[in-house]
Amino acid sequence: MALVVAALTTAINDAFGVTGTTGLPISVTSCMTVYACAVITSLKAATFSHALITACTTFAQPIKQGAGKAGIIAGVVSATLAGIISSGFPGATLTSAESDASTAYIMASGIIRFPAGTVNGVSGATSCAPGPLNAGVAQGGVIEGLTGAAWASALKAVFPTSDVTLMTKMYQAIVDYLKLNGICKYATGSVTGTCPPSSGPMTGGIGVGGIIT
Repeated sequence: MALVVAALTTAINDAFGVTGTTGLPISVTSCMTVYACAVITSLKAATFSHALITACTTFAQPIKQGAGKAGIIAGVVSATLAGIISSGFPGATLTSAESDASTAYIMASGIIRFPAGTVNGVSGATSCAPGPLNAGVAQGGVIEGLTGAAWASALKAVFPTSDVTLMTKMYQAIVDYLKLNGICKYATGSVTGTCPPSSGPMTGGIGVGGIIT
C-alpha cells in the first residue's frame, strides 16, 4: 500500500458516481486528479510525532507489543495545497481560504495510530540496569480521526452555497483511501525510550519525524 494519485482520483470518481449521457461511468476528470494530487503531495511533505510510545521489554531482547496512539500530524502546508489546486483551477478566488480550512482540519483532527506490534526495537537494558531502546523503528501506522462530513463542514464557511452532500462524498472517499493506503512509519532511531532493568514496560517512549508515504 502507498498513496498514489491515480488511485485516489479513481476513488473520488467512484464516490461521485459520475455518469455520462449513456448512463455509464465517465472517465476520471482533471479536477479530480488535481484534488488527489494536492492532498497526497501535502501529506507526503508533512510529518507526525507521538508523545507516548508503549512496549513490553526484556533486557537485550526485541521489544514486544510496541504501539503508539494519537500521533499528531504537523507541517501540512496550506500554500502547497493551494498551489496545486490553483494549477487546475486558474482564476479561482477562494483557493487559499479553501486550503487553509483543509490543512487546519487535517492537523487538528487527523491522528496516526500504530497498532500493537508495529513499533520495534531492542532493549538496551541489562538484568540490573536500565538502558535505551536501540534501533527504535515503526511501520504500519494508520491515519485516523478524519471524516468526510467534518471535512466538508470545515469548508462550508468558505463555500456557503456549496452542495454539502456532494462535498461529503468527495472527502469521505479521500478519508477512506488515506486510511486504507497510507503508509505511516518512523525511520530507525526515530523512536526512543528507556527500558527498565530485566523486564517491564518501556518508559518515556516517543516518536519524532514520522512520514507518510
